[in-house]
Amino acid sequence: MAKILVAFFNGLDVTGDPAALPCYYESFVKGLTKAGNEVMVMSHKFFNRLMPDIPADLLSEVKKFSPDLCYFFNNAFYDVSKVLDCPIVIHEADSPRFYSNKKNLIENPDRYIYFIGQECSRKVIMSDYGADPRNIFYVPLFTEVRADSSVEFTDNISFIGSNFILKEFVLPNKICKGGVDEEEKRKIIEGYRIVCENPDIELKELYESLDIGYESAKVAKKTESSVMYTFGAEKYAKARKMLDIPALILLHSTEKRLHTLSAVVDLGLRIYGTTNWGSSYYYDSRLNFAYDPQEIYTFKQNQDIYNRSKIGINISHKQATDGFSWRVCDIMASNACLVTDYHSSFDTLFEGVELPVYNDEYEAREVCKKLLNDESRRREIVLRCNEIIDKKYRFRHFLKIAEEYTGMTLHAPGAEY
Repeated sequence: MAKILVAFFNGLDVTGDPAALPCYYESFVKGLTKAGNEVMVMSHKFFNRLMPDIPADLLSEVKKFSPDLCYFFNNAFYDVSKVLDCPIVIHEADSPRFYSNKKNLIENPDRYIYFIGQECSRKVIMSDYGADPRNIFYVPLFTEVRADSSVEFTDNISFIGSNFILKEFVLPNKICKGGVDEEEKRKIIEGYRIVCENPDIELKELYESLDIGYESAKVAKKTESSVMYTFGAEKYAKARKMLDIPALILLHSTEKRLHTLSAVVDLGLRIYGTTNWGSSYYYDSRLNFAYDPQEIYTFKQNQDIYNRSKIGINISHKQATDGFSWRVCDIMASNACLVTDYHSSFDTLFEGVELPVYNDEYEAREVCKKLLNDESRRREIVLRCNEIIDKKYRFRHFLKIAEEYTGMTLHAPGAEY
């Protein structure tokens, strides 16, 4: 067992519950504690940015705790690499492109151990942060959700998740406001298409494929949001400014999510999740009507919703190519039948289980309709999913792998977890 400092970005803002944790983090912390570890949890609102120096009072608190291991999701914590001598694990919660404190990772690449959830992240971590491949480990997801056959179904289809989009990332709005000539507009549209097809593309490759002025010999500096370059001319300056790869990925992910949900809304969809669903109009009133405004974030709430749903639908972020959302395992462990976009890792991780997958919103609708009309098949898929989760993807499986890769004992003798 060990003393573990766990930190992550927390997008929740729950009235009356400042210590609220999202479902996966709640399961993670409880699992570590149940295994006999002492856990200090630090959650905050800093996302994908260079964080300021750690406040003196917080640093004093961390030093007093004296962790044996730091476990930072997306590296979303202050830089403590020089003030603590314990191992630091950076666990992938999103794409490595959204890690915080990128500068610190680049300047001290051998200081960190990386846990990734998709193999395509390995290349990004090596190229962007200079990490040694021997310090990068693939770690499957886990879930502690349990199926409860006594629960009655109340929802045909449920979705628990966020609305993704932020106003400053809405590229079409920027174009509509004018100031971009037709030639640059064509470059922007083509760039968006390229990023949608290849979200792992490097900025250099994107600029060169569009012929908009990248000069490889003139790298100026790196920032926390992206790599900035010097150029030989001002031509296409607006196109370069608007072709922000993380923002384009976020835009496409939002559109994919809204289009898919719109395609199944009339089949009995209920939307649950973060309050940003209510912060803007969806351009589809049926989605407004399908949204349940109660704050959903706890492990129990997620488990209860999936257990009373015939179908749990997954619509992943565009950056998740072979990896996938934490909700996939949650749904597979429940009474709900998973319907999901396809990910290549399904073939190896869930070998022998025929998951209902779709390639676009039209297929998503057809898959859901067939399952709702065939309870025998739906139930058979649920049972097979429950079995493989119990066999391979519980917290006890994760902890064994984490112990192997960190070289640390993370459970007390005789602990059941």
